[in-house]
Amino acid sequence: MREARAGSITWPSPQPQQPNLPVISRVDQGIALAVRGKGLYSLSANIDKNTLLVGEKATLTVKLSRLSPEFKTPLTVAGTGHRPAAE
Repeated sequence: MREARAGSITWPSPQPQQPNLPVISRVDQGIALAVRGKGLYSLSANIDKNTLLVGEKATLTVKLSRLSPEFKTPLTVAGTGHRPAAE
């Protein structure tokens, strides 16, 4: 298995009829995907506090519900778009 990075075209080709012209592109931080049909699992999240002051901590609880009996693969959930707390 290999890690993949998302990318997008920043400026399209000025001549779209010529498919092999290079375009200006960039690597993105993330990508959104859609899954059709019934999913194998469902994730739900709850946070213990709705508002926080600077320096306060909150607990985020994530629950996995397996919707398909065939789905027995371990699932890893990773947070993105956050900065680690400074000690």
